[in-house]
Amino acid sequence: AAPGEKRLAALEDELNADLQYRRLPALVLAPDNAALQRLARQVERLRAFGLAAQVIDPAEIATIEPALETQGFAGALHAEQAHIDAVALTRAYLRAAERYGARVLEDRAVIGFEMTHGRITAARTARESFAAERFALAAGAWTRRLAASAGVDLPIYHIHGEAIATLPRPATLRAMVMVASSQGHGALERRVATALAAGATWEQWQDPSEAQDISAVQRADGCVLLGQVSRALPAPRLPVRPAAAERIRQAAEQILPALRDTRIAASWSAPVPFTPDQQPLIGNVPERDNLYVYAGFRSALLTVPATSERLARQISSGSVIS
Repeated sequence: AAPGEKRLAALEDELNADLQYRRLPALVLAPDNAALQRLARQVERLRAFGLAAQVIDPAEIATIEPALETQGFAGALHAEQAHIDAVALTRAYLRAAERYGARVLEDRAVIGFEMTHGRITAARTARESFAAERFALAAGAWTRRLAASAGVDLPIYHIHGEAIATLPRPATLRAMVMVASSQGHGALERRVATALAAGATWEQWQDPSEAQDISAVQRADGCVLLGQVSRALPAPRLPVRPAAAERIRQAAEQILPALRDTRIAASWSAPVPFTPDQQPLIGNVPERDNLYVYAGFRSALLTVPATSERLARQISSGSVIS
């Protein structure tokens, strides 16, 4: 985690791009004492990884983020966290790849692999095939489906997170704000993992249960990003639901009164991958020695810049890792 933080700070210079990099206070609010105890244990883990964090009381919360309604909260985890524009970062990585000779092909969804004698020989799209000696499967929530086309069953699934962005507004938030919840998207992921371990099948999963988390951060352009309502369904895409967007807005207003009557500028639903043990899948796929998988990250912006370099070196050398 600590190396990832340092790596993010250097990316603007390395990629020669404005990534809107900022360091902001981060507050994870505890709605009760049980949640506060869980956050205290998380503080210990963060410190073990070299990251500064502490538990603070409601009075200190109000000092760090005056826009918050702190009544009803037992305290919070306070840390400093990097914030970066994920879209700008993706575009900058693509431009950098092109400078090094890569071709970026849009509207070329990979639908499967071609194989000869149990070895992958090409990635196939609806238009053409691309032959290669080695293949990196870094398709996020689509990783499981694509691996299955090569005869590989990977333990990676996804939830659909719905979030919204407000219209630009004057500076309102100083910090990134989240509310700790034992019934949020993490609980939904654990429910799915438990059911699958008991014999359920992901492709037949039809449980409509939802989870709601509350989070807010104001971007440099003034828009406030608010999340999220989550569902766990195997479809790769789900439509945006206006009712869910309104629920997100109303939940945020309860702890951030300054956002009352804020207009929604955009809403979206995106599949977010997870694995049953909450660990990413990195390395060779045992069943296909020239297929490397790289998916299932939590806090991807923090971990990917550092770990991807290691995997790239191993793919380039043809090393077999697990």
